[in-house]
Amino acid sequence: MKNIPVTKSGYLELQEKLNYLKAVKLQEVNQQVKEGRAFCDFDEDPEFRKSLEEQSIIQAQITELESILARAEIMEVTKSDVVELGTFVTFKELPDGLEETYQIVSPKESDPQKAHISTSSPIGKKLIGNKVNDKVFVETPAGTVKLLITKVD
Repeated sequence: MKNIPVTKSGYLELQEKLNYLKAVKLQEVNQQVKEGRAFCDFDEDPEFRKSLEEQSIIQAQITELESILARAEIMEVTKSDVVELGTFVTFKELPDGLEETYQIVSPKESDPQKAHISTSSPIGKKLIGNKVNDKVFVETPAGTVKLLITKVD
């Protein structure tokens, strides 16, 4: 099995999500299933079927997270001026875009809402290996975007 590179914070978030699914969500849905079994006609009750489906989805999520965590390799962030997994990179879209800062993370940690860009995303792929003042060209559905890297932490 291949190791999955993750940041330390990403590993902790995945672990927290797994704990929540096991301790809260799975317990809630198991209780719903138990109550549904006590007093229903299983073939006729859509709520019971919905609870069973939700139970199955949560079990699958738990299995996936356990697999990821078992193969996770926490990548140490080095003090470098090069964009790599775990670094924070600030860039602006040229000619006159606003500056934005993102952390470069593994695909399993990607979350645009948290300003986490995956190493496998189009922007992430182009940023990796570059330094401050490098210009990067990213192909998007709307056309080519030109980025200037202004800071690497």
